[in-house]
Amino acid sequence: MPVFANEKKVEMISYQKEEVTEKKMTFLEDLHYRIIYKDTKDFFDYVLLGSAIISLLIVMVFQNTHYVIVVKQVEEATILEEEPSYSIEEIEEKKEDSTIENPEILSSALLEEEKPVKTNKKKIKRKEFNSFFVLIQLYFSYTLVGGIAMLLFIKCIMAMMVGLFLSLIVGFCLLPILREKKLNQRLSVYLKDTHHDKSNVPTMGGLIFILPTIFLMTVLVIMGKVEMTYNLFICLFAFIGYAIIGLIDDYLIIYKNNNKGLSEVAKLILQIIVAIFLFYFFMIAGNESLLWVHTLGIKWNIGWLYGIFILLVLISSSNAVNLTDGLDGLAAGLSIIALFTMGIITAMTGWLEGYQEISIFIFTLVGSLTGFLFFNSNAAKIFLGDTGSLSLGATLGMIAILTRHELLLLIIGIVFVIETTTCIIQRVYYKFTHKRIFPMTPIHHTFERMLPEREVVKIFWIVGLFASLVALIFGVWI
Repeated sequence: MPVFANEKKVEMISYQKEEVTEKKMTFLEDLHYRIIYKDTKDFFDYVLLGSAIISLLIVMVFQNTHYVIVVKQVEEATILEEEPSYSIEEIEEKKEDSTIENPEILSSALLEEEKPVKTNKKKIKRKEFNSFFVLIQLYFSYTLVGGIAMLLFIKCIMAMMVGLFLSLIVGFCLLPILREKKLNQRLSVYLKDTHHDKSNVPTMGGLIFILPTIFLMTVLVIMGKVEMTYNLFICLFAFIGYAIIGLIDDYLIIYKNNNKGLSEVAKLILQIIVAIFLFYFFMIAGNESLLWVHTLGIKWNIGWLYGIFILLVLISSSNAVNLTDGLDGLAAGLSIIALFTMGIITAMTGWLEGYQEISIFIFTLVGSLTGFLFFNSNAAKIFLGDTGSLSLGATLGMIAILTRHELLLLIIGIVFVIETTTCIIQRVYYKFTHKRIFPMTPIHHTFERMLPEREVVKIFWIVGLFASLVALIFGVWI
């Protein structure tokens, strides 16, 4: 027994030394240590999210390829003009008809008909081929709403790559500053036991993708590569406006040294102010105040009440993402999938003024958010904070409003909907009965009691990806 006790003591001392040395590591050394020696499962997290993005890319390329092939074949196809021809019986009947002015033409035509007829099989096949692709073109023009222009597709991919690159640079520069200023996350009293190791992780991580996105879009507008349309301005206003609200909330949480930032009333007032401006810009942009359900063909003009509808959508979507931000990489990964899906749908809405510019903005945000996920994935070096979660939720809601896909957003963000719904049910039920339906809400904390945090995030990502693919099929193909 004494020998075993001494061995155990030595192990504990060595483990403590290992922890001390790990804390002194630089970011790159720590990343190398985690991937090579400590935990190789990080690789599979990136593979999972990468597979989600690649799956959505395949859908996008598949649609675009079909449309381009069809249009190219239809453009190359030529409609052969054929001279009128007559059968032998028709010629004999017309020869007997005295009203014909030039019977010699019919005689020559009769002589040509008596010769063996040579069928041009190539022309016949070509004509059938053209007719087939004309039908295909009409079908895809209807179902794909004109398709995705290849130039727009390339612009979006380039914007996503530049956004990713810039966010990585901002992340490496901003992370040491936030650590030095000790702008750390304040944990809820209910999570201090399970998330005690996250008390020293900085917050306000949304700046890592907000700053590069604003910078890149500003440069593109100044260079004339992107036109600042009213609808693009509306998206940027919602994005920046809610980011400022979240930044104020995060600052107050750090300043008060507790988990209470802006009061619910103060936050609601600020959101109402932003929503009023958005409704004003929405109307002067020439948009109609319609509740539009595509599936049922319902268009209901509700006038100024549409401003209240915008407020409800923005509050719901922003707070839904905020509630989901409770595990490393959960809200960021789901937002990437949802934004990528909304980007594809936006690129299909050719009737919307400035749809190309909005698509570029969305994919820029996707790239920047992917760069942020590099720092936010388990174990997180920085948290999203209200700065990031409110801006992401409001942007998703505003894009859904502009593209008239508010109901489709419920499918795309099904995980956000479930998280919010469970919180509402839990709060209402507890108020009347003083009992809880779920062990803990948001619901991801209940799953965290049964599974490791990393596995819960993977499951929620997969659910979000599947819902987004279903939304694409429903909203684009059907």
